[in-house]
Amino acid sequence: MKNILYQLYQIKIWFLSIYYSLFPSAGTYKDLYCYKNVFGSLKYVKIRKRISDKAESNIQGKKNTTIRIIMVDCCEWCATNIYNHFRDQNIDIAIVVSPFFHGTDDSIKVAYELCLEFCKSKGFRYIDAYNSNGWQLKTGNSSNLYGDIMIYTNPWMGSYPKELKVANLPLSLITCYIPYGFMLMKAEQHQFNQTSHNMFTHIYCESESHYKMFQDYCDIGNAHVEFSGHPKMDYYMCPQNIVDQTIWKGAVQNPDITKIIYSPHWNLAGGYATFMNNGIQILEYAEKHPDTTSWIYKPHPLLEKELITRGAMTPIQYQEYLDRWERLPNARIYLSGDYGDLFLSSDCMINDSISFIAEYMYTHKPMLLLTNGTARFNSFGEECIKHVCTCNAKEFDLIVQFIENIKKGIDIKKEDREQFFNDHLNYHHKNGTLASDYIISRISHMIKV
Repeated sequence: MKNILYQLYQIKIWFLSIYYSLFPSAGTYKDLYCYKNVFGSLKYVKIRKRISDKAESNIQGKKNTTIRIIMVDCCEWCATNIYNHFRDQNIDIAIVVSPFFHGTDDSIKVAYELCLEFCKSKGFRYIDAYNSNGWQLKTGNSSNLYGDIMIYTNPWMGSYPKELKVANLPLSLITCYIPYGFMLMKAEQHQFNQTSHNMFTHIYCESESHYKMFQDYCDIGNAHVEFSGHPKMDYYMCPQNIVDQTIWKGAVQNPDITKIIYSPHWNLAGGYATFMNNGIQILEYAEKHPDTTSWIYKPHPLLEKELITRGAMTPIQYQEYLDRWERLPNARIYLSGDYGDLFLSSDCMINDSISFIAEYMYTHKPMLLLTNGTARFNSFGEECIKHVCTCNAKEFDLIVQFIENIKKGIDIKKEDREQFFNDHLNYHHKNGTLASDYIISRISHMIKV
């Protein structure tokens, strides 16, 4: 009896998939995903391709195409050029500001408000879709929430409101995913094989190595993945006119002051964060060298919550720590927003944040990666860390030695780092175009613009 019932279920799923290929709006991404579980990945790839082709054909037949970009954290934003292009083409494009339910109630509200302020400051058309008290969808926003093309930069669907989870979207909408940063952690199933990775219609990945890792780790392979390069890195590929004095304290009085970014990660439990080994000492060094060094303290947005949740610091202690940075004549705190100018105008970075290991290479500046012997990286991450300076996070004398070398203009990894960059990160050379332009071209082809 069980076999008969399962066979009837198979027939139902098969029939529905055929129906969806004719009428994509009749099903959701979650409905179609049942096909993968019943018939396997290879057949799922074929039927989803047929359905997405039909959806794209329907979109091309529309008079007014709509595009929505989902923003959950303005620090992860990477789509300015994409937004500007389609706005200039008179496409109905807007940014949907979404709560991201990872953190405390207060931090979620702060992140949402920062996104709204970021969109205002950039002059973006945005949709303030949710009430922060209870996070219910505001009246009248549901019809404007969705676009024919939905662009995501974060794959963690468990932290989205139900209306914006990819699984709940109709198959008539094309979903695109651009990773918010470089995936370097030893967490391949999370980075390449979440359910969302198997649902997104198109994925635009940051390097050829990541394209291969999708093939190796994603259940459905990488037929839906393209190597575009990372659009956030386009900013570093083009000449920029940056006024250092507006960013770095002390640069007006001393143009030759050494400009250092200190960027601690949040993940104490995962073995990546080293803040408890050196965070106070680095601050003390900055306090003792106001005439020769200028600092930007740029912590991961989740560091404060992690420190307090794990009892490493009380809220008062961490606020006192921030206040000490803020009072310095040679330091600023940078918590959110674009950081391209910050990176390009700096002289070096002291770091244990993960994505920044690759991102900062686009500045062609030296980095010191703080390690503790427990952090684990994927194959691309392992290659990256070979080409930056590293030291044990507890050996503060080596951190000081790195800073003194930077003051003297010594960059011991420069030649090695540049070779790695050209071989693995220079997507502009490999593709002959910027990442944003590549993605714009692909989306334009979908909607026949």
